[in-house]
Amino acid sequence: MAGEGELKLNEQGGGGKSKKLVLIIVLLVLIGGGAGAFFMLKGGSEPAENQEEVVVKDVYHYVPVNEPFLFTARAKPKGHLVQVKLVLEVKGDNNKSLAVHHMPAIKDAVSKFLSDVQYADIIDAKGKDRLKAGIQKSVQGCMNRLEREPIIETVLYDGFVIQ
Repeated sequence: MAGEGELKLNEQGGGGKSKKLVLIIVLLVLIGGGAGAFFMLKGGSEPAENQEEVVVKDVYHYVPVNEPFLFTARAKPKGHLVQVKLVLEVKGDNNKSLAVHHMPAIKDAVSKFLSDVQYADIIDAKGKDRLKAGIQKSVQGCMNRLEREPIIETVLYDGFVIQ
């Protein structure tokens, strides 16, 4: 028996209709969202007349210098053996083929530059960055003489060992 302050529950379970209604609304929202996403992501199969296709002309390539450079960094009382492996970053297919074609001249320019390196100048990170910048300047100078443009965008270390 329910007291004066208690509520009686309907024993017939009248919540069945509201559960069906909520389920139908949820299904409609999911189906509508899926259809909207499909049409938005699908896009057209043909480009519009006023849109231009983007053609990527300048792709960066990495040209490895196959043999590492071994040189003695001068120091007192004796020198230190250094091994440097390089990769050349070039822009475009034409510059890649030019870098490969002129690889002997590039190696010569790097060897000449490395022959004058002091050990004290390359023992810290800033010194290694300065060495890389000097190599890059040397290689770009070589390419300027041969092709009248620098060709090489950046010189990267692939390995650097000091003994």
